[in-house]
Amino acid sequence: MNILYITNVYPTEKINSTPIVKNIYLQYKEKYPEDNIEIIVFQRDDLFDGIKKLRKKLKSTNVDVLHAHFGGMYAFLASLFFIGSKLKKIITFHGTEIHGRAGANASLSKKLLVKLNKQFSYLCFFTYDIAEFISHSLKEEIPDTLLHLSGCKAHVSNLSVDYKFFRPIPKEKAISHLQLKNKKYILFVNNNNSAIKREPYAREIVSKLGNDYEFLKLYNIDYELVPYYINASYALLITSEAEGSPNIVREALACNLPIISVDVGDVREYVEKTENSIMIEKNDIDEAVKTIIENNEKLNNREDTRSAFDKDISYDYSIQKLHRLYLDIVNEAKSEL
Repeated sequence: MNILYITNVYPTEKINSTPIVKNIYLQYKEKYPEDNIEIIVFQRDDLFDGIKKLRKKLKSTNVDVLHAHFGGMYAFLASLFFIGSKLKKIITFHGTEIHGRAGANASLSKKLLVKLNKQFSYLCFFTYDIAEFISHSLKEEIPDTLLHLSGCKAHVSNLSVDYKFFRPIPKEKAISHLQLKNKKYILFVNNNNSAIKREPYAREIVSKLGNDYEFLKLYNIDYELVPYYINASYALLITSEAEGSPNIVREALACNLPIISVDVGDVREYVEKTENSIMIEKNDIDEAVKTIIENNEKLNNREDTRSAFDKDISYDYSIQKLHRLYLDIVNEAKSEL
């Protein structure tokens, strides 16, 4: 099979963005070397350069499957090149491009851009054959009438993590590697300093927990260090206004790290299957702090969530499912000829 990935969210030397798409791409290449899989990255500041690369690629290669990761303007414009073709097109939505919320404290320009991208994402339902959502809560954001009118097939496909990379490391070793003090670190992830993560709320919670606790922000660091940050921590804290399905949750589970989270995205689905993670109030700091303190013994439990969730969140299983999806839609396309 000839598979082409396109995305506008990809880490480079200049841009430190989520490596989710890069990891899926590399994992697939490793597991199915017989397939020809390539990727075109649409840079955020040069949409038309991505269009030129796409046109050049289509002239030189017969593509069987186009898979776009993250919706928005770039995904819709790229899909227009395939109107009338038999090529099967998949788009995977990850969060903001569908729920359209930038955060209450975001700038006006950021809010407008997010809302515009949401409208282009809606148009993608009319130009793609299959729409994937990384959580049930994200899929529920879509009006039923839109799916009915577009005829686009929609399903939920959970993201995964690399179990070879995200693994338990002794806490003392992780703390020493990062040259940290021996404290109860509350890990908070905000790689883009996004207002939607509600960092001030998170910081206030940790501040009220007392001197034994310290806020540990994961921001713009070497990806190789992420497992050390996770394993050096007491718990992961999520306070976001909106989410699709934060991958840091799965990374924490792979490292046996407890999770403290507001009810957002699909986090509750994971938390309720564990014995050492808790949900907290979304808009009441004092109540959130009280819940954390009352569950101190529970959060101290290093349950083996890694083994419990491996079939749900490990790439070993998810890449097999993805391969079967590609085979099914390619065979479907051939039967339509």
